[in-house]
Amino acid sequence: ATAGVVALAGWRLEFTKRGKDGSGKCNLRRDPGDCAYGVVYRIAVADQAILDCIEGRGRGYDLGWLELPAHGPCFFYCAPTAACDERLRPYDWYHAYVLAGARAHGLPPAYVGQIAAVEWQLDPDNDRRAENLARLARLA
Repeated sequence: ATAGVVALAGWRLEFTKRGKDGSGKCNLRRDPGDCAYGVVYRIAVADQAILDCIEGRGRGYDLGWLELPAHGPCFFYCAPTAACDERLRPYDWYHAYVLAGARAHGLPPAYVGQIAAVEWQLDPDNDRRAENLARLARLA
């Protein structure tokens, strides 16, 4: 269940985490002059193990914790510097997922604009691209 949208002062969203497919995936990086936005979800403790298998440990992300005033301690996944590459760009469908999520959760328009302005690339795997674009269309 969604618990709310949060502003994360001192953090920046970037697409520099090296994905298995060679593209850039989302990451949060500390940046004192920036502010990232995110969505807080309430999940059962047992479900964290499922998320760890999908997103976390062993997939290039480390588990981090933030104390959020309205929500208390919250975990998130953050890639270590060794798993990042500033030259990476997200695939078109991945970028579209992130953008759709930002819009669906009502993140600030200027922030959505920053995400929209991120340079992306076409996924060379046409089947994966078509599958993800079809899934995204069903969510709309």
